[in-house]
Amino acid sequence: MLPPSTTPSARAGGAVVDITPDPGVDTAGYSVLGPMGRGYIGRLTAQAMVLEDSQGERFAWVSLDLLGASRFLHERVAERTAGVGLPRERLLLAATHTHTGPGHYFGNTLYDRATAQLLEGDGGFEPALAAWIADRIALAVEQAVERLAPARIGVGVAALWGVSRCASMEAFLAHPEAAGWDARWSCPAPDTLGAPWRAIDPRVVALVARGLDGALIGVQASFGTHASTLGSRTHRFSPDWPGYARKVVMEHHPALQVAGVCASASGDQSATPLPLRHGHDLARQVGAAVGATILRAIAAAQPRDALELEVRYHDWDTTQRRVGGDPSTLLAERWGIGVAVLGGAEEGPTGIPIPVALTGEGYPPEDPRHPMVDLRRVPGLRTLLRDVAPGSTHGVHLIKVQGHAFFTFPGEPTVTAAARAEGVLREVLGVERATAVGYANDYLGYFTTEEEYRLQHYEAASNVLGRNGARHHRAILRRLGYHQGEVRPPAAWPEAQVPYLGAARPRGAATAPVVRRWGDRVLVKWRIPDRAQVRVSDGPLLRLLEEDGVTPVHHCGLPFDDAHQLFEIAVEERYLGADLWSARFVLPHPLERRRLLIEFPDRVGVSGFSVPLHPPERLT
Repeated sequence: MLPPSTTPSARAGGAVVDITPDPGVDTAGYSVLGPMGRGYIGRLTAQAMVLEDSQGERFAWVSLDLLGASRFLHERVAERTAGVGLPRERLLLAATHTHTGPGHYFGNTLYDRATAQLLEGDGGFEPALAAWIADRIALAVEQAVERLAPARIGVGVAALWGVSRCASMEAFLAHPEAAGWDARWSCPAPDTLGAPWRAIDPRVVALVARGLDGALIGVQASFGTHASTLGSRTHRFSPDWPGYARKVVMEHHPALQVAGVCASASGDQSATPLPLRHGHDLARQVGAAVGATILRAIAAAQPRDALELEVRYHDWDTTQRRVGGDPSTLLAERWGIGVAVLGGAEEGPTGIPIPVALTGEGYPPEDPRHPMVDLRRVPGLRTLLRDVAPGSTHGVHLIKVQGHAFFTFPGEPTVTAAARAEGVLREVLGVERATAVGYANDYLGYFTTEEEYRLQHYEAASNVLGRNGARHHRAILRRLGYHQGEVRPPAAWPEAQVPYLGAARPRGAATAPVVRRWGDRVLVKWRIPDRAQVRVSDGPLLRLLEEDGVTPVHHCGLPFDDAHQLFEIAVEERYLGADLWSARFVLPHPLERRRLLIEFPDRVGVSGFSVPLHPPERLT
């Protein structure tokens, strides 16, 4: 445990690194129904913030545009960052839970194979891709350390109602906590909101670092709702609504080093209104609301000169089935996923029928999920799932910063499961506020309460550890509240035989693009020889310049390019040895009527060039 700092000598630094994979990698958020990522809408990033107290002890928080963190990433990144005072126990990897991020990086056979390629007999862990993502994350942490500067640290909280709702009301209302739920929050829900919209955790929490001049250095914010607003048919990588939220924050603070957004308790929380309307408008609406609330949380933070920082960490070994002799913490003898997952969540049904005949075995009669069938017993899936399993060791953090406790789940906690864990930490630590950080350090499915385990379908069926997973996790947090945990040796991982991004292939000349304008909307299409290698993460593929061909265009303080704005870039088809690329973007009002240039920078595999973007009336 790190003792509280006693002198005003805290430091903070932040950095952002692009982790967008090249087109052609499976997305991870919709299991076997997920499409392949053929482009991107906004870049995926690793947003790292490093804090250092008066004794030189450091802590790194990294927000990732991924479905979840993973044990492989946690250990691989720590191999590099340990050299700058950030071993695994001082490194928190937290994910946005975007459903349109890549798969195959988890390092466990269950979640690596549960991708779009599973039905084709392919997929699995891809060491080269996973190692590349880990190295990019480590680079962000190292750059944040290099930027450490004197800082004041604070934690701010603001409430947001109306963009998130409980997707499992029957189970929520079965909790004794449901009767007094509104009284939990200092800012109660508006009377006009319906019951599902009130059964949430409305808090947007922001860990804020300011320089000694008052300027923002960085922020790590969290909110609890699913990052699945784009829907399952999106063939593009995207940060989903957290990308729009970050953009709002960055437009107000363009000099900000890092603007991280991650998920808190969102297992049963949905941003989808009824009837279902997935798409860009929903992502933009939710992101704008969360971003504006992050700004209010930043304003509410009261940074202090002295940094009070306590870091505790425990490697949770799930092969140890109970905590001490407590029978209420007993985990399932074998991991299991119920067949109900094939039908999808209540607000995201897959349309796959679940045969009634597939009931009666799989879970013992005393288990609330009986007669639900274990997915491994379904004909046709027995062979595919026979040798797969989740990991057995998962990192859990408990961090106390300026009197506010943050605690992690290696998966998806429901709002009530997180609230019960928060109650334990308030009791043990004596803190007024505690915040769950979900999808952190690893991914292990859902964490539900006993009531939810009995009544829910998709969430309960995704509860890999069985009915007592959340109780077991609370027992670990209680122990962490009293003393430091245990750090287990790292696992042995397969090495990548070929780097994910190897040596550049021969260069190629792109064809002159076709540019179309419809008012403020722009579509650009161009071809690149498929022998050329376009590395997406190296920087912008296209950007706007002033008519002089030299001066970059900015909007709200940010460069107007596909690395800083939410352009939609895609590889649409491959024909006669060339890839057809497209870019779609919307010009903000100040740029609508101006003569500009679209520049394609010189890249690894493609020579650079530029073309004019005329006002609409000049286009034929």
